[in-house]
Amino acid sequence: MPKLSAENKELITAAVRDKAFACACAMLREAGWRRFTMKDLAVRMGVAKGTVYNYFRDKDAVILFIRETLARQIAARIRRDMVRESDTRRLLRRIVLKSIEGMKEFRFLHFAIGDVVMRRASPEGTAADDAAMDCVHDVLAAVMERGMKDGSVRPGDPVLMAAALHSSLMGVEMGSRFHCGLDTNSQKIRGLIADLLLRGICTEEK
Repeated sequence: MPKLSAENKELITAAVRDKAFACACAMLREAGWRRFTMKDLAVRMGVAKGTVYNYFRDKDAVILFIRETLARQIAARIRRDMVRESDTRRLLRRIVLKSIEGMKEFRFLHFAIGDVVMRRASPEGTAADDAAMDCVHDVLAAVMERGMKDGSVRPGDPVLMAAALHSSLMGVEMGSRFHCGLDTNSQKIRGLIADLLLRGICTEEK
């Protein structure tokens, strides 16, 4: 039997991981994190359980893979928007609105991701290095830096401002689950949140 080329192996790996992403997300949406098992994932994918373990050490690794995949997709979308939108204020508003929408769409992942990430933290509560989110923070920092250059964003540390914006958005999503008035399904509420967040980041329009 002929050996697979490196290119074919890469294509097969990508196909398996894409299927794992789709199947795992569907399972988590339907049954939640506590009932998620590697055995059920293999059944859902239509492969042997050992095949799943060839790509993921355990179910924590599946969650981290999903998180990394979503982070790459978010970063790629922001890069595309940076090219298409020359007005940094409008770009930041779009980023905020799309982020709230995305967090709502993938709400079913929050518990699983929180559980896995917190168990990887130190006993003192310090999180492990988060390479998965670095690509998002890097592109957000690039947006902030562009805004500082064109005068639409207040002067400051673009990396710190990017981290503050991202953390604020995560806090909004968490808060919306405990405050009935903060309905992020509402376009009006999303617009209000964007206005509140961006007033501290953007300079006043002339």
